[in-house]
Parts: sequence; C-alpha cells; structure tokens
Amino acid sequence: MKKFANIILGLAAAGTMFLTSCGGGNGTMVNGHEAVDLGLSVMWASQDVGADNPYEVGPFFAWGATQSTKDFKPENEPFRGERGYTKYEVRRGIFFDTTDGKSRLEREDDAANANWGGTWRMPTKDEARELIERCRWEYIEGKGYKVTGPSGNFIFFAMKGDGLEYWTSDMNTVTGTQGKTLVMTPGRRLISIAFRNAGRPIRPVTPPAQNVRNGSELSPAAKAAVEFQEAFYDSIVKDDMDRFYGVDYGFGEFDSLETEEEWKEFNDAYEQWKRDFPDKWKVIKEFRQKQFAEGIALVTLDIADPE
Repeated sequence: MKKFANIILGLAAAGTMFLTSCGGGNGTMVNGHEAVDLGLSVMWASQDVGADNPYEVGPFFAWGATQSTKDFKPENEPFRGERGYTKYEVRRGIFFDTTDGKSRLEREDDAANANWGGTWRMPTKDEARELIERCRWEYIEGKGYKVTGPSGNFIFFAMKGDGLEYWTSDMNTVTGTQGKTLVMTPGRRLISIAFRNAGRPIRPVTPPAQNVRNGSELSPAAKAAVEFQEAFYDSIVKDDMDRFYGVDYGFGEFDSLETEEEWKEFNDAYEQWKRDFPDKWKVIKEFRQKQFAEGIALVTLDIADPE
C-alpha cells in the first residue's frame, strides 16, 4: 500500500489545506493495509476496499458480494433464489414467518475479508454507529469528511456528489431484503438501509490491539488482556474512578485463565497492547505514577514500558 503523506486536498477559504497522513502518523499495517486506531472498539482502515489511496471512493459492491461490479440488477443479487433468498433469509407472511437465523455476513461473504484477508472485515451497524457518535466529523467542502477519534487519530471519507453510503455487515431483519448502511451527507451522519442488490463501497475494520505479525483473531485470554487495558484507559479518560478501581481490583480475578499457556497469551497480548497503542499506554502509566506519588496506590501494577 502506498503512503500518502502531505497530500493536498484542495484550497480552503483562507489558504491551502493539508492532511499529513490519514492515521495522524499512527497507522498500523495489518496484512498489507493501514489500520488507524481512533480510540474505538475496532481499528478502521485508512481507505476503501479497492481504492488506490485514502482520498478516493472505492468500487461498489452488492451486500454479500465479494467482488465489485457495475451491474446491480436484482437478478444478479447474491443469494437470490426463485422464492426468496438462499442465505440470510427472512420471509414473513400471514401464515408463515421463516428465517435461516443469519443476519450478519459470514467471513466467506464479507468483501473486506475476501479482498484483504487477515482479520479485516466489514463493520457492524453498531461499530458504524460508534464511529458516528464518538468521533468528531469535519466536513471539507467538495472533498469529504475528516473523522477524528478520541485518540486524536483520523481517517478520511471522500464524497461523491451530495453524499455517500457504506455497507455494514448487518442485514435489516425486519424485511430481509436490505442491508444496514452508514450514510454521510454534508449535514448528517446516520445508520440507514439499502436494498441488498444496491452498490455501495466498503470501509473495513479490524480488531484492536492484536499482534499484527501473526494476523490471527485474538484468543479468549488475549481478548481478556485487551479488554482489561481498554477498560483502564476508558475509565481514566472519562474520569470514572469507580470503574477504574473495579478494573484494578479485578486484575487477578480472571478465573477463566487456568493454564500456563493461557496466562502467556494474556501477558503477550498485554505487552503487545502497549506497543500497538503507545498513546493510551502513556495515559495509564502517567496516571499510575501519579497515584504512587500521592500514596494512593500501595502496590505497583506493571508500569514498565514494553521491550
């Protein structure tokens, strides 16, 4: 993937506007593609699937299709059968109500994973809503949105015309004929729906704080370490001391970790989290050091920097 530092977006009213890099300089390469830690539950890709750089819109996909196309006729829709759908089906009527129980795209039908591999996938509707609600959206006239997360890092969404709509991996379970979407216009951002045969671009996400060198999903033990650190960080930045001390007290209470291998996975992920998120780790470390200096904390929770 190409690095696009100091890309000129256009002329602002008072001069020329630059975005130095889509991750604010803190992007992490995951399976050959840049993931940006916005301080959310997942890391977001710096660009669309199939795009050449962060400042262009990628090709369009139907919901559940793993290859882009320009032909979005209903008869070409993935999983369309003679009577309803062959997968991700919801059919309701006066005398029947059937579903196959699948409302979120599986990995084999996820265009982000099919094209980028590793742990990349399409965002869920809740992850898209988190992006809307927890980030600062700055509209750049005629260009698109700069989206800055709680971490201070940002991603960019280019715009076509008056707005743009991205697929999530979730289906509209009321009708079964639509997928959930992330919609952005110059004045609004919301979760909406679009018919499954419609063409929409895809902006992938990947789990946070994984060891990007092995490219695998987090194990339960590693996930526990990540959740522990994230809970610490979140309680500090939100000044929620009841939650902070609850997390602190619970550090040694991971009953599910029984074997040496599980504890090794936990510790490895704990150290990897420090390396992957140095800004968050700095917040935790400085808070802890302040506690020790003020005599609030009597025992030392690990504050050593990762090797």
